[in-house]
Amino acid sequence: MVRRLREQFVPVAIDCVPLRGGDDPASRWFRRIADEAALNPPPKQGGSPSRQGHYVALAYGPLLAAHNRRGAAAVLALMDEALARARRLPQPPAAEPPPAGPQRRPTLAPGGLRLDVYTRILRWQPGALADLPAEFARWNRERTGLDHLWIWPDELAALLPPPHAQPGHRWSAPRRLARRIARFHLVDDVRGEPDAYRANEVREARIE
Repeated sequence: MVRRLREQFVPVAIDCVPLRGGDDPASRWFRRIADEAALNPPPKQGGSPSRQGHYVALAYGPLLAAHNRRGAAAVLALMDEALARARRLPQPPAAEPPPAGPQRRPTLAPGGLRLDVYTRILRWQPGALADLPAEFARWNRERTGLDHLWIWPDELAALLPPPHAQPGHRWSAPRRLARRIARFHLVDDVRGEPDAYRANEVREARIE
């Protein structure tokens, strides 16, 4: 599978979240093929679908194939479908590639700390994911989510005991750090990228 991806395609891995609302050519191009594929239904609470999935498309436009399944067999089938459709298309005219979108590479300030955050789903209820294939349900139960918590230099300094601290002394971590953990890291990111809690949904967050 990896050899075919390298030799027959141009593999690209992206975070689709910034592309959902961007107004640059890359964002508009991605939304067009994602909307054409319509892999994910709109969420029950409203808003746009996640647009997560695997897509095969030509740079000048046509969507060749797409799905939102996992596993080597599914990816191989996707590649077969895409190549079969590409061979039926007329030869495209020569065209300049579209301009690249803006670079989205946030960086942590020197002196900050990046923590790896691992999540698992515990205490499954009987019948959970019963409507899914057994292998897919097992994969969801056993996998581990990974995210990264950034702690800024001033927040990190505030976590250290003050100079006058004695045994039993208590102090609070920065409020924005506690709220960031609550909003973005107390979520179920095992099965995909979830929506973060809105700011007004966190009623209280405190770390002592």
